[in-house]
Amino acid sequence: MERKINNQDGFTLIEILIALVLIGVMAAIGVSVYTHVNSTAATGGIVSNIQKFETVADQYASMNSGTYTGMDAQALQSDALLPNGWTVEGGGVEAVPPNTSTVAGYFITTGALGTGNSAYDIGFSGTGNGVTDIMVHSICLDFENKIDAFEYNGGVTTVTTGGTNCNVIPTDNKAITGAFWLGFE
Repeated sequence: MERKINNQDGFTLIEILIALVLIGVMAAIGVSVYTHVNSTAATGGIVSNIQKFETVADQYASMNSGTYTGMDAQALQSDALLPNGWTVEGGGVEAVPPNTSTVAGYFITTGALGTGNSAYDIGFSGTGNGVTDIMVHSICLDFENKIDAFEYNGGVTTVTTGGTNCNVIPTDNKAITGAFWLGFE
């Protein structure tokens, strides 16, 4: 005697499509979260490096009768003030941290912005390094109470105490095409 097995276990096409859509939505959320975390980490690294330069600039001034005159990456290297592992490139104007990722190098000088009462300026170029305007906006906000001006893609903006001048920087997550400078008081 032959026995027929009528087993209908399995998934329907609709159930499989719903599962695929849910997996796609979860993957999109995961990519978005990863991108945000990656951007936040890169922004934090840039802020940390700028803070190192603030400390170095103050040390330079204390070694030079309270003045920042003549301060650049090469002068900081000559005075042994660059953080450990940093090197000077680009004709002595660019300080390069070890293990660079988002920003290949930083610039420090006096009078680059030509506006406000900046004692010194710290900047970096975002071209080709994955720095977005939303990152620059966040960095600007981190330093807004310490700076008197900033330059974003060639436009110098004077910062007023307690102002929200950093809001002129767009937050549409596009790569910046020029340099970003902060003028420290």
